[in-house]
This record gives sequence, C-alpha cells and structure tokens, in this order.
Amino acid sequence: MITTVFALFGFTCLLGVISSVTQNEGFRKLLIVLLAVILVFVAGFRAIGIDQDSVGYLNYYNLDDGRMSLAAEPTFVFIANVTRSLFQVEGIRWLFVVYAFLGVAIKLIAIRRLTSLFWLSVITYLSGYYLLHELTQIRAGVAAALVLLSIDFICRRKPLHFAAAVVAASLFHYSALVAFPLYFLGLDLSRRSRIAIALAIPVAVAVRTVGVDILYVIPIQLVESKIDTYTQLRSFQAALNIYNSVYLIKYALLYLLLYFNRSIAEQSRAFPILIKMYALSMFAYIALSYNSAFAMRISELFGIVEILLIPMLIYGLRSQLIAVLTVVGLATGNLVLGVYQTELIHQDGWRGG
Repeated sequence: MITTVFALFGFTCLLGVISSVTQNEGFRKLLIVLLAVILVFVAGFRAIGIDQDSVGYLNYYNLDDGRMSLAAEPTFVFIANVTRSLFQVEGIRWLFVVYAFLGVAIKLIAIRRLTSLFWLSVITYLSGYYLLHELTQIRAGVAAALVLLSIDFICRRKPLHFAAAVVAASLFHYSALVAFPLYFLGLDLSRRSRIAIALAIPVAVAVRTVGVDILYVIPIQLVESKIDTYTQLRSFQAALNIYNSVYLIKYALLYLLLYFNRSIAEQSRAFPILIKMYALSMFAYIALSYNSAFAMRISELFGIVEILLIPMLIYGLRSQLIAVLTVVGLATGNLVLGVYQTELIHQDGWRGG
C-alpha cells in the first residue's frame, strides 16, 4: 500500500504537468475525473487494517442500529444499513467506497471553486489530508470536505447555503458544528485582523501555560457531548507536544502567508477566510493541547484549508519555478512524514468481507 501511495502521488504530479501544458479544457476536466476515480478506488478498495481506523469501522458496522447510533453519527448508520441491504457480506467494502466518493468528490469540487491553483492544491491534499481522511478518518473526512466547500458560500455571502453545508457536515461528524461561527470571520484583512492572526499562536501558548479550560464555552449540546467523551479519554492520552517539528513548520507557514498577505489577497478572494481558519487551527492545537484528541480534531477540521493555502505561496515568491518546487517539496516531505513517522497507513492489512 505504501508503494501505491507514492505511485499515486507521482502520477498526480504527472497529471498536473500534462494539464498545465494542454489548452483543451475538456481534456483538463477529463484528467480531473480520471484522478477522482483513481483516488476513490484506492481509498474505497484498500485492505481493511491497512490504516489505523478501518478495523474500528468494521466493528461499528457489525453493531445493531441502537449501539451503532451511540458510536457514530446518523449518516454512518444510514449508509451502513443501505450497503448492508444491497451488498450483504460485501457491504462494509461499499461503505468505504461511499465515504471515499463523498470525501474525494466534495474536496475536489471545493478546490475547483476556491483556487485557480488546482493541481498544486490536489498534490498538497494527496500528501496529507487524503491519507488522514479518505484512508483513515472517513467520517471526519466527509465533514471536513463539506466545511471546506462552505467557505465558498461565505465568500458569496450565502448564509443558508453555508448553514446547510455545516449541518450536513455535522451529520457526518458532530465536531463540525464548531464551524458555524466561521461565517462571521469577515472577508477583509484589516490591520486589526492581521494583528489578531499574528497573535493567535502566542495567545494560545499563554492560554495553555495558564491552564485555562476553554472547552466548555461552546454552547452546543452535541459538541458538549463529544467534549465529555474526549475528556473521559484524557487519562489515556498524552498531552500534545506543541513544539513538534510538523507544527513548528505550520506556525512558520502561517506567518509566511501573513507576510505575503497583500500579494495573495489580490489573487484569491477566499484568502482572508482561509488564513483566519488556519490561525484558528493553530490556536486550537495549542490552547486545547491538554486534551489531545479534541485538539487534533478541531485543528485538523480547520487546518484542511492548508491544501489551498500552501500553494498560494506561489503568489508571494518572486520565482514561479522556485515557488512550484517549494510547494511540491513541502508536499513530498509531508507525504513521507505521514507514511513513515505518523504511520497513517501500514504495509500490510487483511481483506475484509
């Protein structure tokens, strides 16, 4: 499977090069469809046990509806029942296919709507969030995809569409309810906004150092229920190291993007929302680090925007070639970390029926 992932990454880079040199828009769309089919196939038909979560999902799938509804959201129960009815023994396999299709398709649609740097964003997505979501956290993957899509509705000031997207996301993972306040972040990057973004990390460090518990200020019952679950598990968790190498790079990226904010904002209407979400991702990771599961969940939910933000460095760097090589280099490094350090996927698994 590890070989498959690296081959898929290389193939995606090749498709990006082919797309960049062709003038035929229909052919470009065909390349995107081809990639989507391959991404769904790899994620949907992976061996059960190849990742950290699929065996757990198999266990959920084998529960009765009552116990399943306590372990997972309504959409999981619904999809499980449909696939079980249609495919019997192979139902679990098709459940993974459905989640892979939703996660990949919605993310690709969101990327197309929110940036002109499609292939660089897809390469960045494939190097990290594809492994994390479509090959591991499938429920959170669809939820994050819908939150990413909702950014387009923020930019176009469509509150009902935004609310519908976030509600749909919460039906795949309840934690997505915390995305509701995003609509009020504002579409500007005023001096006050830039200062707030710059202070997100030091303020979060101060909150964590003082020991302020900010979890229970969220007045949403379903989110509070999830928080209670994460809190009960806290005794089994180690506090996050907020100075680990991966997040140190993310902190640096936040400030680099902030430094290039004028150049990037001129090219992307979504940039003000994206960088504010990225700052919130860093804030959540640090300020909630004493509850590692919840901190990672919220940080990753908002951090999905990095698949759009990292390629936007191209707007700030003078040399386009250096910018492209930098983005591809960051993606390659992230892929290596995901495979060998974080161990999001394993070499061996077993085929589930």
